[in-house]
Amino acid sequence: MKSIIIPSYNEEKRIGKTLEKLALALKNKKGFEVVIVDESTDSTPEIIASFKKKLPIKYIHYSYKLGKGGALRKGFAAAKGDCLIMDADLSVSIDESLTLFDYLKQFDVAIGSRYIRGASKELPFSRWFASRNFNFLVKSLLGLNYSDTQCGYKAFTRKVAKMIAKESIENGFVWDVECLLLCKKHGFSVKEVPVNWKHISGGVPDANYFKTGRKMFSELISLRKRF
Repeated sequence: MKSIIIPSYNEEKRIGKTLEKLALALKNKKGFEVVIVDESTDSTPEIIASFKKKLPIKYIHYSYKLGKGGALRKGFAAAKGDCLIMDADLSVSIDESLTLFDYLKQFDVAIGSRYIRGASKELPFSRWFASRNFNFLVKSLLGLNYSDTQCGYKAFTRKVAKMIAKESIENGFVWDVECLLLCKKHGFSVKEVPVNWKHISGGVPDANYFKTGRKMFSELISLRKRF
């Protein structure tokens, strides 16, 4: 079994297109489930419900905000197989995202990267600048030598996913850093994979990106104390 996990928060403008493409990609494939952990207050639930005949969807809805980390923790706990996490905006194509599963034959974890050889990216300068500075802090403060911890496309074996569901506590966007620290702690192998990434506007982080950045810095300091 392969589980595709999508955290969703007020994605009514984007998730329909994503699920349509996912339905086409999985049409002739077996052994997949799509786990959507949703916290939306808009029409996102109705859009997701309209795809239940096209996709093997396991829909989990919460009426309160879990945050990215909290939503993915719930998704991992509910998943039946190896796990691929992907963003609702489909910044990386479905076909390319699914190839991350292939790396689990040799590695425990495969993480998409926008900044290694073979990758490409289209994103605003402000976001690129913030991303590079954040990555510098991750390397300096926590010793994680990855080029891109924050890309929202990652694959985990079922064993690793269940460990992260049990041991991670972060709810915000530094969850990505925390899960890689947990993998390092337990000695799991991690492969960085180049991806072609295109910025899709309209997501919640775009609304106040620099405020989010300041909060993430504070959370990195907390992670350093833990690890």
